Amino acid sequence: MAKKLTKELEAQVIHELSLGDRSLRQICEALNVERTTFLLHCDNDPLLADQYTRARQRGTDLAFDRLTELQNAEPVRVDGRVDPGWAQYRRLQIDTLKWELSKRAPRKYGERIQTEISGPDGGAVKAEVKIEFVGGE
Repeated sequence: MAKKLTKELEAQVIHELSLGDRSLRQICEALNVERTTFLLHCDNDPLLADQYTRARQRGTDLAFDRLTELQNAEPVRVDGRVDPGWAQYRRLQIDTLKWELSKRAPRKYGERIQTEISGPDGGAVKAEVKIEFVGGE
């Protein structure tokens, strides 16, 4: 049976979220707290909702920092060579974290897509407005 959500447990959830290591589901399961109950508390308490939002942002930024740690980790070597299985696993970790970050904070960590419209031969777009009066005397 889940614990009653107290202010202390709310603070613990917020703290754990700000570390960026685990999801809200994982944190709530570890603390034996219903995730839906926590989210309902956020809906009913603007201060808690603000703390939740800021904790998510901090957690996302810390998760971004882990990308550098993953990139710079010393590779596992077998017979003096980098283990290809390790390299593939590390690539998967990095790609998954990049994808997750792009979903958590798309404006900050998502890919930028820019659309450019140009006219013939890459020149300027020509806009033309034609007004035609029909009928009437």
